[in-house]
Amino acid sequence: MDQSSTAWAAAEFANASLGDPRRTRRLMAVAGALAGRPAGRVTRAFEDAAEREGAYRFVENRRFSWADIAASMHAAAARRAARFRQIIVPVDGVAFSVAAREDTKGPVSNKTYPHGVQAMTALALTPDGVPVGVLGHHWWMRSMDREPNKERRPIEERETKHWLGIFDQAVAALRVHAPETRPWFQIDRGGDCADVLLHALELGVDVTARSCYDRVVTGGRLWGKAAAGTFLGTYRLPIAKPGTQRRIATLAVRARDVEVHLLRGRLKPARKKMMRVVEVREQRRGSDRIHWRLLTTMPVDTFAQAMSVIDAYTRRWRIEEFHLAWKSGACGVEQSWMRKPEHFYKWATILSAVAVRLERIKLLSRTEPERSALDEFTRDEIDAAIALRKPKGVSFGATPSLGEMTRWIADIGGYTGKSSGGPPGIRVLGYGLERVITAAMAIASIRNDREGRG
Repeated sequence: MDQSSTAWAAAEFANASLGDPRRTRRLMAVAGALAGRPAGRVTRAFEDAAEREGAYRFVENRRFSWADIAASMHAAAARRAARFRQIIVPVDGVAFSVAAREDTKGPVSNKTYPHGVQAMTALALTPDGVPVGVLGHHWWMRSMDREPNKERRPIEERETKHWLGIFDQAVAALRVHAPETRPWFQIDRGGDCADVLLHALELGVDVTARSCYDRVVTGGRLWGKAAAGTFLGTYRLPIAKPGTQRRIATLAVRARDVEVHLLRGRLKPARKKMMRVVEVREQRRGSDRIHWRLLTTMPVDTFAQAMSVIDAYTRRWRIEEFHLAWKSGACGVEQSWMRKPEHFYKWATILSAVAVRLERIKLLSRTEPERSALDEFTRDEIDAAIALRKPKGVSFGATPSLGEMTRWIADIGGYTGKSSGGPPGIRVLGYGLERVITAAMAIASIRNDREGRG
């Protein structure tokens, strides 16, 4: 398929309902430009004064909201997900510390810029963990005032409501555009909340949550039941944390059915729901050993089924990588300097789509390096990379593999190979892609000029 920035922007945003087709065309133009030159600041993304002014006017337009932009993205992600019977959907929150000149944002934990906004997203992944789009967005600001005990407030006044809203957005988009596709939500300890689990169960979707609380279950407590679960087997996992020596961890896997008592707010009695718990415990001592307890709706009668739950949960880290690319990586949203929250939400929502596209290219180059580069890049973009990288024995018109093309882009962006400590990351790919897209535009301009002259 043609994954040029223009074609990608059309697939992502052509169906956006902004009240006027001209606004939709402007949205596609802005997104297409950002796909080729991802940048947090409008002034860096657009060198042409007219395009820059058009981008500013677009995000400052009061006739539509960021939610209208996001709805188009959710539909596009669902349409891509329709090819799969099941998709993995990690959900997580992220804080943006914004270096604005006015205190128009809420508090965040960053001490350098103490004001910012909060977001929560749902990322759609293929069963192999490759991003296909964003299925849900929520934006909000925290109050500067000291908040009362959050457990005593109704859910409408707690941040838990954003988890429920994200689930609703993702499920609604899939039911319309991919009714045969079943989502499997993955949530970290921050989402281990009775309201969240009950909402997922009521929606009839699959969910896996890493346990944060030693919940009451029928016959005792969750963690004790998990430790006494049926032993299913062990597996080995390489661990390579920054600043530590690489090691091989041996992990024991246990699982059992549990009847969890879920207390919604202060309502009593608790609702009892059957779920399964998978315990993953590293067979060594030490405070840094791996120890997970995963509550899930999936069957775990066998070791293979338990490993399927564990593997799906590890895909949750994809949303962390996506947030990094979005926040401070290639897209650098935190440097936007947008003064008003709504303007920031619009700009950042568009850039979230760009971040997913970059993450998709990065991961496909690692998992399916032999794919044709034409699956993700145009002919002009490939020729531009050849012109800038000058690989030996490769001439214009050649069709490299996706792995080769991605390595060329990384080299152009400053990748130094093995000394970088791993495969190309999102930053060097973003830098390289910016140069490649600029060169591809020049190639297209020269060609069109020649064709115009006959």
